[in-house]
This record gives sequence, structure tokens and C-alpha cells, in this order.
Amino acid sequence: MFLTSAQRGQKAPPIAYQVMNGSGPTTLQARLSALRERLSEAGSIREVIEVAATAHDALGLPQKSGAWQQAATLLSVMYARAARTSSARDDRQMVAAICAEAREASYAALTDSALSPREVQLMNLYQTKGREADATVVVLREGDFMGYESEPFPTTSRLLYVVFSRARHKIVVLLVGNRFHAAVAPLAALAAN
Repeated sequence: MFLTSAQRGQKAPPIAYQVMNGSGPTTLQARLSALRERLSEAGSIREVIEVAATAHDALGLPQKSGAWQQAATLLSVMYARAARTSSARDDRQMVAAICAEAREASYAALTDSALSPREVQLMNLYQTKGREADATVVVLREGDFMGYESEPFPTTSRLLYVVFSRARHKIVVLLVGNRFHAAVAPLAALAAN
């Protein structure tokens, strides 16, 4: 489906048929076999997600690597949320929990589209300077890039100060993931207590 959606027009591209039929260049077939083997050897859903996240590059697909990365990030976030909130004990239950997260995300997308753009503003950390709101929701995710500096993180600390000082009345901080940048890690430790 991804290969077809990544192309313009109404016909599936030749590479989609090659992947489905096991035909095409021997390099593609070797890459598909290696990917299939890595997926089969994965010991957990988390490992499967990690392998799937790199599949675009592993297969040498020509287009839409950004879309693949975005989908991989969304899947990783859904997995983290499902792992945190569900009582799934095995892989099948975890997949069901991830599917429930995906359904919930699609419902939320429909609801969000009805909001007035003046009521909610979505921006990245760097766009918040000079803005103010009654309430802000700050989402800090595992893997967010916070620069290359080391402790005491002068630039990152200033950025986080600006972000956290935008709310006039209320601020909500959502920590998504398990491992955070060292400048954000104290917030995760505080939330865990």
C-alpha cells in the first residue's frame, strides 16, 4: 500500500508488483529476503517496530522516506502509549492495543479538524517565543532533538524556559516515550514520582 500511495496516478507502480510477486531485480529480492528474515527473528513487537522503521532505507526505496519516517514515529508513539496504558501481556494483545490507539488517533483527527484555528495553535518549540496563551500543552517526545550541547544545556534551558513560560494560567506537559534528552529527563523523573 505504501508503494502505491507514494506514487501519483491511479495505477500501482511496477515496484509494488515486484514486491508482491517476488520478481524484479535480484538486489531488491535479496533486500526483501533480508528484511523478512530480520522481521522473523525479532523477539518482540518493539523489535518488529524498530526493523519496520528502517525498512524503507533497507529496501532502497526511491521516494517518500519522510513519509515512512513519520509513520514510523507515529507507530512508535502508539506503541509507547499502548505499553503504558494497556494491560497487554503478550504480542497479540499489544498489537490489539496499538490498533486501538490508531483508531483513537483517527477519531481525534476528525474531532480536531472541527476546531477553530484561532482557538488552538500548533507550533514547534522554536515558534513559541513572543506568544502567550491561557493554557499550553507542551509535548516532549523521546528522540526530540535538543541540540548538541552538554550540561548545563544553556541554549536548551533557555528554550525550555521560553516554552514553559507561555501559559498565563495553566501548563500541561506530556512526556511521550521512555528515554528523553538529558535536559528533559528531570521532568520525566518528577512525573514518575
